[in-house]
Amino acid sequence: MKKLKNILISIFVLLITLNALLQYKLIAYLKTISNIIYLDSVIMLIIGYFLAVLIAYIVHLIAFGSTDEDIKKETGFFLIEIFKFLIQNHLISLIAPDFILAKFFKTKFKENEYYEEFVEKSNYLNVILVVLIAFINMFSSINGMFIFKSFFAFHIISRIFEITYAFYNDITDDENNSGLKSNQRISLAVNSYFEIIILGGIFYYLFSDQLLKNLGQNNFIDYLIYSGTVSTFNFGFNEDTTVQLKTITLIQVFSSLNLVILSVAKYVSEKNNGEEED
Repeated sequence: MKKLKNILISIFVLLITLNALLQYKLIAYLKTISNIIYLDSVIMLIIGYFLAVLIAYIVHLIAFGSTDEDIKKETGFFLIEIFKFLIQNHLISLIAPDFILAKFFKTKFKENEYYEEFVEKSNYLNVILVVLIAFINMFSSINGMFIFKSFFAFHIISRIFEITYAFYNDITDDENNSGLKSNQRISLAVNSYFEIIILGGIFYYLFSDQLLKNLGQNNFIDYLIYSGTVSTFNFGFNEDTTVQLKTITLIQVFSSLNLVILSVAKYVSEKNNGEEED
């Protein structure tokens, strides 16, 4: 636990330093480079995608590296193996690199039930990551860069896919392959629920000008509150609501529904049944 705490502190310091550099030094430099070589949207999208893959890799590598050494088959950075694994699963890799990377690292444990610690730490690290991204959005001008928007678009798609698939698969599978107890699974579901709210708030904030012109909010906190109302199913459409906003809102509703109505309800039921049997 102390090792994980030190890792998280190091990540936080690194991101704060990176944010400062980007805000005061590198943003102007990157904009100058972009103007000189005329990077088009396709290239920026590709860079954004690979940045999302890199961040997902770092998160899962840290979670894997901080677990007990005795329960692992092997350790390392696995760069070549991961590259091959991504190619083999290229269709899903394009949509959800987080899911593919989590699946890869789970194969490095001796038994299925041993990756319980890895699942918990990956969950916590992703929540910490989205909170840090939210702070960067609030206090930095990096959110105006197309590369950052591209990265976050791929990141939110990847995370929504992984969260929705993982919890849906968990509640429809009679066997508990992860080794997690009901109270642990409830905690993970609640963490992911708040992660979806923050992810949604950042997305609405970043793309309000391009896609969501009729949302009518003024600052990041407004968009975060709007995202919270969507995830609590307290929203409505009007005749001016864009198709894009309707689509994104319904995706968020479905993801939140999967967590709140299905996952948490099942886990609480399992916990109650277990207490009754005791």
